[in-house]
Amino acid sequence: GEPELVVCAVPYLRDRDVREVSLQESMEDKSNRLIAGIASHYQAVANAAHELRSRMEAPVPLVVTGHLFAAGGKTAEGDGVRDLYVGTIARIGADIFPANADYVALGHLHVPQRVGASDTIRYCGSPIPMGFGEARYEKEVVLVDVSNDSLFPMVQTLPVPCFQQLRRISGTIGDIEAALNGLVALQESVWVEVEYSGTLSASALRQQLDALVENTSVEILRLRNTKLMDQVLHQSGWQQTLDDLDEHEVFRRRLAMTDVQETEHEDLAKLYDQVLFSLHEEDSV
Repeated sequence: GEPELVVCAVPYLRDRDVREVSLQESMEDKSNRLIAGIASHYQAVANAAHELRSRMEAPVPLVVTGHLFAAGGKTAEGDGVRDLYVGTIARIGADIFPANADYVALGHLHVPQRVGASDTIRYCGSPIPMGFGEARYEKEVVLVDVSNDSLFPMVQTLPVPCFQQLRRISGTIGDIEAALNGLVALQESVWVEVEYSGTLSASALRQQLDALVENTSVEILRLRNTKLMDQVLHQSGWQQTLDDLDEHEVFRRRLAMTDVQETEHEDLAKLYDQVLFSLHEEDSV
């Protein structure tokens, strides 16, 4: 048969795949070289696709894939999405993708969204919630018609049915008990994350809430005492919660509480960033 589609299947591009390391480069230099390397890779792939399509008798649609964090991308709290590269600068603009691509299908972000307001550069998102922060988002798959008889791709989003309810409830013990009683009354399977702001110990709180949902279809999967975490941070002189900080900032603030000489902080922070980066790369393979 005749070819009907050309796919530029670009996987996750690791740092070492697309750039050379330079001694004593700054984080900004590293990020800029990384973005340039990714852009160069997409350009090479686009050139190969153009050459392939030029040998075909009839026009064939072009679909490009990518596993990256696009600039302006939206995430959900607690979804497990992380920056793929050290720091947060290396987020990729929509302009690096081939201009002649009929559709660009991206992965990494769990929330369905367009990139750069383009209807044909999209994250379809994860088909199921990857964390309680995603419970409020409707999941979807994207149906793209790139048949030769249409001038532009026809893009249609199809909702994914909810097979398991997720709920996040928060407040005092009274607020939480009232919310749990409401969920129990539904007589439906519900997984719950509880954010408690009170003085009960973790064990006492767990025992009290487990008794409330025992022999029901409601299951408490996660329990957090936000007031206790805030107190620990405030005792250290921090006016923020852990939710306000990423792993880089937590390390730097913890480092500031040690007796390590301040002149060594920057080098240690860079080493920590490199360790995180290595772990992330191993997870992404």
